[in-house]
Amino acid sequence: GLVYLKKKNPEEAAKYFQKALDSNANEPEIYRYIGEAFISMGRSDMAITAFKKAITLKPTDVDSLFALSELHYKRGELVDAETLFRRIIRLTPG
Repeated sequence: GLVYLKKKNPEEAAKYFQKALDSNANEPEIYRYIGEAFISMGRSDMAITAFKKAITLKPTDVDSLFALSELHYKRGELVDAETLFRRIIRLTPG
C-alpha cells in the first residue's frame, strides 16, 4: 500500500491497506495510511473516520492526531483543530 501511496495512486493504496486490515484490524498505523489515501482522494469524511480509529487504538499517535487536526482546520472546525493541537503539544514536550 505504501508504494502506491508514494506513487500518487491512493485508490490502489487504499485497497492494499484494507487487505492489511482484514488480517490485522487493530493496527493503528494502517488506519493512518488509509486516512492519508482518503485525503489524496478528496474524501475527508472517510479520512477523519480512519484517523479517529487510529487514535482510538493508539491515543499517543501524534501523526494521526496532527493529520486529523489539519483536516478539522481546513474544514473550518477550529475548536476541534485546537483541541487536537493542544493534545499534540502535551504529548510532545520540549
